[in-house]
Amino acid sequence: MGSKFNYKNQIRHLEHLLIFLAVIYGYQWYIQSTSNFLIYVSLIATLTVLSINIEYIVLNSGMLIDYNSIKGLITIKRGEVILVINQSIDIEKVIYHRSRSLIFYRIRIFPTDEYHYCEIILKSGETIFITSLIAPLFKLENYSNIELKQRLIAYVFSSKLPSPSVAMDKLT
Repeated sequence: MGSKFNYKNQIRHLEHLLIFLAVIYGYQWYIQSTSNFLIYVSLIATLTVLSINIEYIVLNSGMLIDYNSIKGLITIKRGEVILVINQSIDIEKVIYHRSRSLIFYRIRIFPTDEYHYCEIILKSGETIFITSLIAPLFKLENYSNIELKQRLIAYVFSSKLPSPSVAMDKLT
């Protein structure tokens, strides 16, 4: 049975945003504050979560992933295209992008803490992104070349950007 994009995972992720907003507005009501600071915080959190959600939907919409840990095969189907990856032959590196609370198994405080993705770099140079909307906490078994990156906000497009040192080297 494969993992595919479904609304259950999406609602589970948005559930954290709703809890965060309820706490923010509940606290503001409790202290009877007229300050707009908490409203701005909740607006920024909402826009951030919605933009990550849209990015993940665009990346994984229509994708079906089946992982056979015994054979070490990852089958990815999108529309009519089927890609079969042998983890011992085809994969160069796997990078897990997760929040601090997911890495250390702590309470998720911010609504963005639940969002994470796996970046699979193939030896052919192709990169595959598996987000938490399609396969929450996706993990390859019996694979050694794994890197874990701590992210404040797990935007996929930010992993495609060059690091500041690389960008500065190009300018000079």
